[in-house]
Amino acid sequence: MNYKTIKDFDNLNNALVLVRVDFNVPIKNGIIQDNTRIKAHIPTIQALTEKGARVILLSHLGRPKHQEKELSLLPVANELEKLIEKPVSFCSSLDRDIINKAELTLKQGDILMLENIRFFEGETENDTFLASMLSEDISLYINDAFASSHRSHSSVDAICNFVPQKAVGLLMEKEIRNLNSVELFKKEQKKIAVVASGAKVSTKLDLLKNLVKFADDIFIAGAMANTFLAAQGYEVGTSLYEKDMFDNANNILKAAEESNCNIHLPEDVVCAYELKEGADLIISKVDNIPASMMVLDAGQKTVSSWLAKLESHDLILMNGPLGVFEKTPFDKGTNELFAGLKYLSGYKIAGGGDTIFAIHKAQAAESFDFISTGGGALLEALEGKLLPGIKALTK
Repeated sequence: MNYKTIKDFDNLNNALVLVRVDFNVPIKNGIIQDNTRIKAHIPTIQALTEKGARVILLSHLGRPKHQEKELSLLPVANELEKLIEKPVSFCSSLDRDIINKAELTLKQGDILMLENIRFFEGETENDTFLASMLSEDISLYINDAFASSHRSHSSVDAICNFVPQKAVGLLMEKEIRNLNSVELFKKEQKKIAVVASGAKVSTKLDLLKNLVKFADDIFIAGAMANTFLAAQGYEVGTSLYEKDMFDNANNILKAAEESNCNIHLPEDVVCAYELKEGADLIISKVDNIPASMMVLDAGQKTVSSWLAKLESHDLILMNGPLGVFEKTPFDKGTNELFAGLKYLSGYKIAGGGDTIFAIHKAQAAESFDFISTGGGALLEALEGKLLPGIKALTK
């Protein structure tokens, strides 16, 4: 791929540089639960400020519908200020004139963060008017948001048609290098495994359909596994699952069989009557889940079995925790899998917001060779798709 990097721009003194980052971090009661993604962008921001640029940061947070206060980026700006140890201005207005005034106050090396880009009308529609507005007076656009680059949104795609110069950030450059390494595994037909989890099959349906084409083994966990189990006639109690996705789940199992891809579901699970810390629980085989209980984690036999099967794989991709890792003791399965992965010889990659949070919570970063800031973006890229945000930079 032909694209420019920050290293191609020596003189950025007083240049207005717009940087698309991905600060989509978990926030609870105004407090950031995991700042890993914020930290990941700091090298890019520092490199630009050291070159004398006036830096404007763009990011989304969550999926707002009505500019909800809890999805404001103000807490993120405050966290970045602490981490980078220099002032970070914040513009809460969506009005272009007010944004212009905020930009005019910037001096060399200053940083300004705009409000949640998804508060702006047209962002998720890849609106060219918004892209044009955002690009006013911009000398250079940097996309450092690999985790958002699978979306054809204004701040990652359309904007590239309006800026005079564009390049990838240091984090994006690192992510692309990782993808190139993974491509070698696929070309050399190495053995590949994917551990996929999530709340819904519906959000990962297309992804699963494509994964079966190149993965040798897919291990499905979380609420997504409940849907697959229920589709095969198993009792899943009061667990979260999607009844309207039964046909799709069975079709994925059929497609996997036709592609010689093995689908692995939990053998045993951790069940409780309610989701709360310290809840009473039982370990149950999947053919004996109580009708009055819910599945909240993978059991010990499942973790041990999966680790044994993963030993023979050259590439292991982790996309999602095994259970409701946010609450103890339903983080045990995830933590034990992370601990076991450390001793496997395959090249191990983790990706996705929940996955990063779970790794941070378990202090298990050393179990992985590379931790990607992207979840959906990483998996789509592994399918062989050229992500819209990267494609736009190569035009």
